[in-house]
Amino acid sequence: MTKKYSAKVGLTFWFSVAIVVVCISAAVWFMTNSAMSFRWSILAFIFPLTLMTWVYLDTCYKIKGDTLVYRSGFIRGRIPIGSIRKIKTRATMWTGTKPALASRGMILTYGRYAKVFIAPEDEQALLDDLKILNPGIEVE
Repeated sequence: MTKKYSAKVGLTFWFSVAIVVVCISAAVWFMTNSAMSFRWSILAFIFPLTLMTWVYLDTCYKIKGDTLVYRSGFIRGRIPIGSIRKIKTRATMWTGTKPALASRGMILTYGRYAKVFIAPEDEQALLDDLKILNPGIEVE
């Protein structure tokens, strides 16, 4: 069984993009009006936007067999579904592994103490599929 879940894109992500665009635009303007070359100023603008676009387009979650696979830019990982002990829904996690584009989602506790924050577009569908594969998951 392979099933893909899209990531929820929250207001926080779009706010971050807007701040980056404004800051980089100001930096490019200052660079082009100084001794810096125009090429360097364009590079300073394109590089962060490319990274943000990559994260936006790449973030997703998949169930492949008995494994939950997550990816978001350079953050990638696999969690054996049998090791998931608890899922807290409609939650926010401020530190740790967050392969997500939204600030509200699901915190998966697996293994002994490991946690990961994910934010799928359809939380209930992912939760239902995980519960089918591991009925012992505690949901908060």
